[in-house]
Amino acid sequence: MGYSDEAIIQMTNKHKRGVYGSIEDEICIRGKKICFRQDALFDNKMSVMLPDNFEDMSPEAAKSKYPMEQRPQVIKTSEDTKINFTFSLIEQPITNVILRISNTVAPLSA
Repeated sequence: MGYSDEAIIQMTNKHKRGVYGSIEDEICIRGKKICFRQDALFDNKMSVMLPDNFEDMSPEAAKSKYPMEQRPQVIKTSEDTKINFTFSLIEQPITNVILRISNTVAPLSA
């Protein structure tokens, strides 16, 4: 009895969730359990799952780490500021590709 590619992928993903966890709960990275939270950005125009211990980088640290005047609009950082996620809202026309992607993304929960 053979398995289809989809069934094999589903079994692999189920195994990985059992071993490593799920981003909705917690995952194990290098032996440490990391919890995530949904962070809303740009007046709820988008959201992203980030480690729950990441915070907004202070303006002073942002100026030092990103010396150019056009630094990212939002900088989320780890406690030691070694790991950063940066986000900028760019005004540009919406294309068909972006529309297709946005239709597959779940809306923010209330």
